[in-house]
Amino acid sequence: MREMARKGEDALQDLREKLKALSNRYAVELLEVLNPEAGDIIPDMGWDDIVEGILEMQGWPRPNRADKEERSQYEAEYEELRKRLSTRGTLYDSMQKLENAGFVRASGERGRKHRRYRITHSGRLALDAVKTIHGLILTPTEVGKAARTLLRYKNFVRLMPAQAKFLGEMGDVHGNLIIQMPPGSGKTFLAMVIVLMRLQQGIRCLYLAPYKSLSRQIVDEYEELFNQLGYSMVRYDAQSDASEHALEQADLVVGIYESVLSAVMARKQWAEDIGLVIVDELTELGGVPSERTAHEIGEDRSSRLDLLIALLKGRRQIITLSSRFGDTDSVARWLNADVFRPSVRIVPDEFTVTNTSNGVLIASADGTQQFTTSVRSRLDAIHEHIGDYSKRTLLVVTGTREAAEYYAARIADSYPREIDQHTIEYVIGESGSHPAASRLRRFLSQGVAFHHAGLDLSLRARLERKIKEGKIECVVATTGITAGTSFPFDCVAIMLDQNLTKRIDRSRYLQIAGRIGEYHLAEHGGTVYLALPRAEEGENPNIIASRLLHQPLQPLRPNRVDPRLVSAILAIGLSREKILTPDIMENLIRSVIEKTLRAALDEEYADSVCQQATILVDWLAERGLIQSKRGVELSREAQTAIEVGINLLDLAEAWDLIANSEPPDEDRIIEILLRFHLVQAARPKSPLPLDIEIKMANVEPPDEGLLRRVEVRNAMKREVFRGWLEEKSVRECIQSALMAGAMLDEKRTQWSKFDEGDMMTMVEEAADIAHIISEFLERNGMSVAAQCFALFETRLRWGLQQDAASTDLLQLMIPSETGVSQLTRREIRMLIDGGYTSIERIVRKDVDPTDAKPTRERFAKRCGLPRKRALAIYKAAQAHMRRARARR
Repeated sequence: MREMARKGEDALQDLREKLKALSNRYAVELLEVLNPEAGDIIPDMGWDDIVEGILEMQGWPRPNRADKEERSQYEAEYEELRKRLSTRGTLYDSMQKLENAGFVRASGERGRKHRRYRITHSGRLALDAVKTIHGLILTPTEVGKAARTLLRYKNFVRLMPAQAKFLGEMGDVHGNLIIQMPPGSGKTFLAMVIVLMRLQQGIRCLYLAPYKSLSRQIVDEYEELFNQLGYSMVRYDAQSDASEHALEQADLVVGIYESVLSAVMARKQWAEDIGLVIVDELTELGGVPSERTAHEIGEDRSSRLDLLIALLKGRRQIITLSSRFGDTDSVARWLNADVFRPSVRIVPDEFTVTNTSNGVLIASADGTQQFTTSVRSRLDAIHEHIGDYSKRTLLVVTGTREAAEYYAARIADSYPREIDQHTIEYVIGESGSHPAASRLRRFLSQGVAFHHAGLDLSLRARLERKIKEGKIECVVATTGITAGTSFPFDCVAIMLDQNLTKRIDRSRYLQIAGRIGEYHLAEHGGTVYLALPRAEEGENPNIIASRLLHQPLQPLRPNRVDPRLVSAILAIGLSREKILTPDIMENLIRSVIEKTLRAALDEEYADSVCQQATILVDWLAERGLIQSKRGVELSREAQTAIEVGINLLDLAEAWDLIANSEPPDEDRIIEILLRFHLVQAARPKSPLPLDIEIKMANVEPPDEGLLRRVEVRNAMKREVFRGWLEEKSVRECIQSALMAGAMLDEKRTQWSKFDEGDMMTMVEEAADIAHIISEFLERNGMSVAAQCFALFETRLRWGLQQDAASTDLLQLMIPSETGVSQLTRREIRMLIDGGYTSIERIVRKDVDPTDAKPTRERFAKRCGLPRKRALAIYKAAQAHMRRARARR
């Protein structure tokens, strides 16, 4: 026993001596200089090399020592620093103490000039421990300082390999940069390091994300830190409520491609003085080649991202994030960018899953392993191959919502998992009465979740949070979940069908497979199952597997701009010049188009867009929106439309209804909204291209099937709008819409999956359109009609009848322990029906001098709301009234 105690005391004393050696000045820097890159041979270094290494760490790289008659100022200062450090006893003493502690081994004769030094295994372990405690980043560059700040905030204990390589190789990032790293390897973290550097330099930044879910995740993860550091962060998309003032004041704006493109093309002030742009998921530039049909016009986003980057590059620093893609050099030349592409990559085990005549075959991608089973289902075979599925987390990716919910039901029935009830209640929240949320609750009770855009945005955010926390271990999702943040999944199963097979290439496959996350992959490993469709369902399964697993990555090639983008480009020129001659118009269009990647790859691209613009000008002239006698000149209405952000094609389509001199009623406003492309594109999708769009896109006119589909889906949308404005619940609105569709299409051949997430997206986008139409009408002197649209916008945003939308109850802000809230639409209706038609009526209606009880108690008793909530509302109303009196 005493012997053990003595050994323990000796070990503790040895540790104290080692820590003492590490505490000496320059000790850690000496070990860092001697430490090789991962996989490199451990070097023996002389004293001069060590001194120069420390100077480089301090920001003084060795100058080029070519023979010159005179030394530069930098060389003179460098030599002075080098001499001072080399001869200083402190550095040499620290090295001797590291040698005595066993962290460094010395060889050669005594004396600085003759000795050579090598770091020992103990020294490397000590350095690794110190770097972890110290925050991982020792390089005193601006990149290193910013990274250390983020590491502390994120509470990371170590960097992933590609991150470490970036921070080790990159100094202060200047110029444009393409960062190509595997999915889940920490690209977003590196982007935010660069963002923080620029913010510290007083430069405003813009982060472009492909999806609202990704932009929301970025804000959720980093807003608190940036606020603590004194920087404001604003989310900008169709469902954010950011004002123009907030956007102009924001240090960092996080927006999705389409929303930012609209702002840039409208020359919004907030987008003018951006200095750094982060483009996330650059692979979205890769257009999906297909034979375009009438209903697909305007659906492609590669051309929109191409145009957006073209408009932003030049005066702004561009940093792009993506996994690898083919022909990177072409994109680098287009952006005039350097490329960071580390060779470090951790890969999961990959398997193909194929139906055979006797069951299912699971084979490793390299052909070294095979597993056969007699079960007929690919999903069952995957679970059999996994083994004890309850100990492995699983993400199943499908091509459609219907497939996602089908597989979720299958897994919930056959492979249930344990889940905490609190997790279920947190995820569902107040959405429990909604259709998709109700279905999700049933599956969650068996430990399985589905994820798609039919769920409302706030529920998806809560669901993703619990997935990241590891509280939900099995998820079936459409591909939307695979863009952005990685999740801690052990296995990813990609269930290919005809729909998904058409939309997936090798780059997209790698993105989906990367949802395991490199950090999780390094710690626990991971497996990807590529479940191939049956041979009789279309393309040969072996060809599909070869394309996704082995073929070279395809280069990025955006599709051509659609007619609406041509209209928007034309509007840019028309808003700058009062009259455009044909030559000026062509030069202006070329000046925009020739900056795109598509133009860099296609010499005839600019010519074709100019031809399309000429066709469009003639069409707009026929409709009186422009004049072309002296050149191209906008009408007053067209000029105003461009200023407020209305596309000229939308204006032309809806003009007969907008220009009607009678004040618009509810039905007419709905019909106007249904003619706008943004509302048409919302689910259930009902796009009906104009004749000019069909001509410019050179596609066949819509067939009877498309016309019928638009008729059915517009009927469903009308029912949603009417029900929502009658204050029906979300469930009731959706049920009414489905019934309206059934009356026109009993077989449901023209239907589309439609849930609460779709409904709220459509309503929000319709409200945005109502807002800009109101502004358009006001500027054109049609004030009565403008007020009708403004009121309609309010009704859409709140889901209220006309009497409720006119009250100031909508302005009441109610503080609580968890934040500030507003009245719900249900609370507003209860208050109005109870006679509390304004904030003032809340305070004064129940005043009774004959009753000794406080007025707030009478309000709480009579208003019909829970007492605690009623008292909070009354208190907020009193505060509102006091502020109003103080402003008078």
